[in-house]
Amino acid sequence: MKTIAVINLGPIGDVINASPVCIEIKKNYPDSRLIFVAAPISEAAAKCLPGVDKVVTFDRYYKDKGIKVLKSALPLIFTERIDVAFLLTDNLRSALFAFFAGARKIVGRNCDGRGIFLTHKMPFLDDEKNMEIHVSEQYMRVLKPLNLYNPDYIFGFDYSRDDELYIKNLIADTNYANTELIGFCPCSSREFKDWKPEEGAKFINFVNQNTHYKIVIVGQENASDYAQKLKALGVDDFLDLSCKTTIPQLAALIDIFKKFVSVDSAPMHIAFSLEIPTLALFFQPNYKKWGPYDLQKHKLMFDWSNIPAERVCDEFASFISGGSRHFYMVDDSDLTLP
Repeated sequence: MKTIAVINLGPIGDVINASPVCIEIKKNYPDSRLIFVAAPISEAAAKCLPGVDKVVTFDRYYKDKGIKVLKSALPLIFTERIDVAFLLTDNLRSALFAFFAGARKIVGRNCDGRGIFLTHKMPFLDDEKNMEIHVSEQYMRVLKPLNLYNPDYIFGFDYSRDDELYIKNLIADTNYANTELIGFCPCSSREFKDWKPEEGAKFINFVNQNTHYKIVIVGQENASDYAQKLKALGVDDFLDLSCKTTIPQLAALIDIFKKFVSVDSAPMHIAFSLEIPTLALFFQPNYKKWGPYDLQKHKLMFDWSNIPAERVCDEFASFISGGSRHFYMVDDSDLTLP
């Protein structure tokens, strides 16, 4: 194979979890040209995936909606000559893009009325529909029709030396330069995934009063707003680096953390990919698909609406001391913060 396309039109977290697919393709075809087709919002993340040679954006909701798919896909017939396209997202638009881009082989699940465009059809299995397997496994299965599937796959996420230096200089200009840092991403792009600021404030106080670590808040505008809410609650002993990094710079930042505490978010998925031990907080029961893939390294807590800070502090204390519990369903028990 000379040119291979991987198509994933999902948000940033989806694209980050496609790294095992890219790694496996490059391992089997080291001389191939790997093109990743992503939504505009995920372009920067796609460029950080190991093995990706080029990123093409496809805006199926706005700029490339409807017949405009032709404008984005057709030029690839002349510039890339795609041998095979792997469709990771299970929608019709990804198949249309691969078809109009002239891919000789198109591999994907036979769903959403796109079977006519597929040369290699896969069933959409119940454990995939019901979110009972991890998203990375769901993506990796797309490699099975061409015998590229590897059950022992690994993750990866790249950043540059310049990104590393940027983070080093950014922290050097603060009072936290010589401190061991804990990353904290308490909110996401969707409010129903967020941890209540009152609980986050209690957690930061616990870390400050009971450990030698200091908290660094990461994220975008919503994380910056969250930081202001913490200060309004009287908690200000943390480093707010929200809105201070690009995606690769954020990866370089996360890579220096000793541990990471996060709701379901893009930074959480970056931490997983970099193998930074993470305590993940989930408020919806989709954690089998989107939570930690490796529960030997990471931990997971789930509750429908809120996880009390007392529980998180207890779990965090176990986490940093090497405790053996890896999954915690919050119940009605009561703990008192030290």
